[in-house]
Amino acid sequence: MESNNYCEIIKFVFRMRRKFLLAFICVNSLICFGFDSDLISERPGQAYTPYCLKNGEVQFQLGANIQESVFNNNVIRFGLGKFFEINTVIDYTFENNLFVAPNVGFKLLLKESERGIYSLRYGTSLHQFTDNDLTNTLFLISNYTIFNKVGLTLNGGVKYLAREEKLSKSYVLSLSFNPTTKIGVVFENYGEFNDSFKSYFDLGIGYLVSPVLQFDIYLGTGLENKPEDLFINLGVTYRFNL
Repeated sequence: MESNNYCEIIKFVFRMRRKFLLAFICVNSLICFGFDSDLISERPGQAYTPYCLKNGEVQFQLGANIQESVFNNNVIRFGLGKFFEINTVIDYTFENNLFVAPNVGFKLLLKESERGIYSLRYGTSLHQFTDNDLTNTLFLISNYTIFNKVGLTLNGGVKYLAREEKLSKSYVLSLSFNPTTKIGVVFENYGEFNDSFKSYFDLGIGYLVSPVLQFDIYLGTGLENKPEDLFINLGVTYRFNL
């Protein structure tokens, strides 16, 4: 009787070892090889992507600046087809308990070819909700595949400053690298031309948790390396269908 019990225990242990081994192989395969996903976030980093969401898709791109206790560049995108989407940007600061003037706009896909993809993005601030001044922004966005896992995104645009009645010009150069299907690395240089020229750099990494969920972190500083220009930003991107 005891011998039979001993045999049953041995069989149970071997069955459990086999299940644990299969589970380990499955998890390891997900980590090593990733999974297919068409999630394209505009995080981490400053650059807009030229891609539009598909019809019925909604995507949240939320970020928080650790040093300044600010939820900044929180973007909600609504897909209306491959060639058009509408979006809004909302910033919130804990220190003053206030919202920065929300920004609403759209993105229009102009051209897609083997050499690159080109879009136009327009945005305007809803200054009626806050004391912030009216601004209008217009950006030309392009993306090029350099190598199999390396891409270059370019943004160039203008911002109309109502109070000063003049245009501010800005740019973003974004180099992205995807070592795996779940990990993306971004290095950027961006700047603004107004009364003076200001240039900044940032480096970010994103991790795709699931086909519709990404976590990211990026940090940056100014060309002059001033302490006030240093920032660390944490963020998340999530997409769902209506």
